[in-house]
Amino acid sequence: GKAQNKILEQMLDIWNEEVQSKITNGQKAILTEKRKELLTERWIDDFAEDIRAWRYFCEIIGKSDFCLGKIEGKDWTIDLTWATQSSDRVAKILEGGFSGGKHPPKPPSCALPEYRDGWDEVIKRMTHHHGAAAIRSWFSNSVITAAEDTPDGVLLKLECPRPFVRDWIEKHYLTDLNHCWDEQTTCSR
Repeated sequence: GKAQNKILEQMLDIWNEEVQSKITNGQKAILTEKRKELLTERWIDDFAEDIRAWRYFCEIIGKSDFCLGKIEGKDWTIDLTWATQSSDRVAKILEGGFSGGKHPPKPPSCALPEYRDGWDEVIKRMTHHHGAAAIRSWFSNSVITAAEDTPDGVLLKLECPRPFVRDWIEKHYLTDLNHCWDEQTTCSR
């Protein structure tokens, strides 16, 4: 409907501003039927209908020399269809997989040996609920850095690479994370 088209146009504007303008000066990407379909799928499945997450995604691409075709001997530049082809591709971009050979982010980890199994179990459950692509994208480079005993059980501290990622996890995954942590039985609590 109308509202959906407005969102697609907004997504397109952000893409043009953050990415396309750096590839084809003065030329904007356009919305084909295929692109509308792909963008709609990604919008719902991968960006939880949050325009900030889409902007963040476009910013990552816009900072990648590889995606912008600036790597010697690589005759390739990204385009909107390619970038939104699948959830897996979105995850790979969010993970820095196309940032021109810079090291990919580390998988989610736990710095406290006694909670490692429990945290792995939580990530496994989260992956089952939300899909590997989403959990990989949002939890890579996050680390459990501290644990504290509280009357309600153990409270873990999760450090995220950026405030945006932290806010995103809080907004979209915190309830589930708490639930999975309560459910896992590999730790004493």
